Amino acid sequence: MAQRSSTAGVARLVASVTIAAPRERVFAYLDDPALMKQWIAGLEEVVFDKPGIPRAVGTAFRQKIRGLGRSREYAGEFIAYRPPHEIGTRLARTRFAIEVTHRLVSAEGGTRIEQIAALRFPGWPARVTGGIPGWLLRRRMAKALARLKSVVEGAAGSAAGRP
Repeated sequence: MAQRSSTAGVARLVASVTIAAPRERVFAYLDDPALMKQWIAGLEEVVFDKPGIPRAVGTAFRQKIRGLGRSREYAGEFIAYRPPHEIGTRLARTRFAIEVTHRLVSAEGGTRIEQIAALRFPGWPARVTGGIPGWLLRRRMAKALARLKSVVEGAAGSAAGRP
């Protein structure tokens, strides 16, 4: 399920899904760069500015993501970090910024995850494109959550099937 609201230059979207796995396992797929690559389309690498330092609000990192035939680097920062309940990041480039927060709650049959995203386009690009960035973000969010669910549940199923 996805909801949308927007103001000039900002598209805010909320989506949620229930994943048949414990909260700690789901959180690992949101926090561990190696596991993130399994469900985030185009994610090539995550490099922390200060490796070895425990993650916390304000921890800085860089993400390299491949899209539309080329890699782009984004400056990132944690805006929320409460394992295994909540993780939020801000990614930015010159012409836009996106904040994505995941909230995890134990639910019958697994973990309910709520994804909240705010995409900001400053100035004239927002006025020219109107609702297009929000529409694209909504579609990407739905696909990403479906992949996350599939990957986490697939990993849980294959682990359960081992002798």
